[in-house]
Amino acid sequence: MKKIAGIDYSINHPAVCINDNGEFHFYCFAEKLSKKNLFTEGYTLKKLEKCGDNIVDASLIAKDIVKILKNHGITICNLEGYSYMSSSKSLFQIAENTGILKHFLIQAGIKINIIPPSECKKRAGSGNYRKPEMLLAFLKENLKNNTFWKNCKKYEDELFTYNQDKSMIKGIKKPFEDIIDSYWISLI
Repeated sequence: MKKIAGIDYSINHPAVCINDNGEFHFYCFAEKLSKKNLFTEGYTLKKLEKCGDNIVDASLIAKDIVKILKNHGITICNLEGYSYMSSSKSLFQIAENTGILKHFLIQAGIKINIIPPSECKKRAGSGNYRKPEMLLAFLKENLKNNTFWKNCKKYEDELFTYNQDKSMIKGIKKPFEDIIDSYWISLI
């Protein structure tokens, strides 16, 4: 078994999953906290206070992530690579912020593996999975000891965005999709 971190870096909901030999600890930063607390045992949701300066915000988040990794004794992490399907403005900002995170990780002596988004999806089951399939695969992993797993069905409306006819799931709400991605990244 291994002790590794999976990081899904996004501008508004960076998420970290610590995989300590199959025991998982989740951390996520969010500007707006969920009304219902799906994050109890094993989950830490940190309020993301932005000052408005992208570089300062990215530096504060990066320092917090490094502190989390150090507290868990992590020496290696998997970081999701860029999704080139993002709009050019957000792609540049994500690249800039991720560069800051990489700088702090390197300074802390934490080795970085860059994981393509398609590999994260393949680990969940298929390279063409979308967010709903990744969540369902996450649930099938049978994380019975995690309160989040138990709460997913109870708070379904907090997690899923439905099409107008309610026939099909359109997507997974933030910050849950980032947390789920960080989980799959930690398994690679």
